Amino acid sequence: MIDRLVVISPWIRKKFADLALEHGKPARGYKRMLRLREYKPDFPVCLYLHGLKTRTPIHKIEFETVRWLGLPRVAELVEAIFGTAERVRIYRLDACVDICGTGVPFFARNCRVPGAQSFALFRKRAAMSVYLQNSSIRQLLFYNKRAEYRTKHSPLVNIGNPGEPLTRFEVRFIGAGVPVRRFTEISRYGEINLVGPLVFSRLRVDPDTWTPVQFLAAEGLRALIRKYGLHATSKMFSPPRWASINKAFLVPMAKAQMPNLNLLLRRSVRDWLAGRIRYPRLREIGEGREHQEC
Repeated sequence: MIDRLVVISPWIRKKFADLALEHGKPARGYKRMLRLREYKPDFPVCLYLHGLKTRTPIHKIEFETVRWLGLPRVAELVEAIFGTAERVRIYRLDACVDICGTGVPFFARNCRVPGAQSFALFRKRAAMSVYLQNSSIRQLLFYNKRAEYRTKHSPLVNIGNPGEPLTRFEVRFIGAGVPVRRFTEISRYGEINLVGPLVFSRLRVDPDTWTPVQFLAAEGLRALIRKYGLHATSKMFSPPRWASINKAFLVPMAKAQMPNLNLLLRRSVRDWLAGRIRYPRLREIGEGREHQEC
């Protein structure tokens, strides 16, 4: 689904501009900011009027609880506020899907993004968040969604099986990192690969054939991966050294061992594009219950 959406346009209907000028408050980078819902209950958006750092007027709207709206309603709001969608551009788009039964540590230990330099790992009590990409224009992360629900006392904490982990996988595109910028072409997000070059690998340990030195090296690598994650561990070595480590100690994970994140995310986005709001939901993928989509 789409969890956050921000669009910009050089045009805006006069009645909304006047409303923002009359009731809005100054906001950083914009002349006025107004929560339209306070004056028009059917408009769950924050309107930012007239960007101050642009030569031509740029207006922005950020949708509130966009996950519940779906594209048909979002398109209605865009045309109602901006008049036309032809010159509307997407400034930020977050796409996500929830994975039931697979915890964040699994993805931290087995996933990496080749070439990504900015990354982060956060631990808060029993919760963990892993940013495999953490740049100003693109972020790819896994975090404990059930822990977040529990902190916020949300009834969604009981989604699926409350005893199983609930991991949210999210991809955020910001500014120049947005792959499709025209709002009129937003349906393309249901077809393109949003995940990118995400690699799943697992540690290979073969004590029967390895020398004691190789076995100890593998155990040292295991300790680093458990503490910092596979992606962060790969950045501790030069590319040539990591290539030899990868070849000696890691093997690609079988499809049955990992969730197809690109497929799950694409299905979730397609539902949102079609206006099918199925959140929260629980769907089993393939046989068994190892990797489930909520």
